[in-house]
Amino acid sequence: MTMATANWDETVWRSGHTAWKWVAGYGAALALAGILPLSQPVLAGLALAWVLGFALIVAGALALWAGVSRRGWRSEWLDIGTGLLSLVIGLGLLASPLFAAISLAWMLGFWLVACGVAELATIATTRLHRGWLAVLGIIDVVLGIFLFAADPVTALAFLGFAIGLSLTLRGISLVFLGFRLRRY
Repeated sequence: MTMATANWDETVWRSGHTAWKWVAGYGAALALAGILPLSQPVLAGLALAWVLGFALIVAGALALWAGVSRRGWRSEWLDIGTGLLSLVIGLGLLASPLFAAISLAWMLGFWLVACGVAELATIATTRLHRGWLAVLGIIDVVLGIFLFAADPVTALAFLGFAIGLSLTLRGISLVFLGFRLRRY
């Protein structure tokens, strides 16, 4: 490890130390938002516009706030971009539940693939949390591709599970990161 890299890592970890409670709280909120669709995937699939739209709005608002306030742990553009995308898709689900029931698998598949690709791309620009970013990015891309390829009935039942798993794992990773930041 070069001296510049060591100083960069130390600077990033120290600045994160002051925000560790927020990072852990943000992660806990995301994990809780993911439990609802994960615990009732069939119900979530049937009530898709309301349950998943609300979860995406909460996740989007948190990510957007993290990016705008610069309290997130990753780059602002990633938090703002995924936050805006989550808000737009979440509001779209609530605006037209019937249309959402027909096209939800594709919209959520797109959201998962876009978030996964963004997380994988972020690995090249950050040293923090690379392992979790890689795991989350791969899971999101695989789940998104599955939703694109699944028949409508399977996709409907799988929607709640896919979003719940994504939000819960993302939240758990941020809780771990928050407690790791606390040590520095």
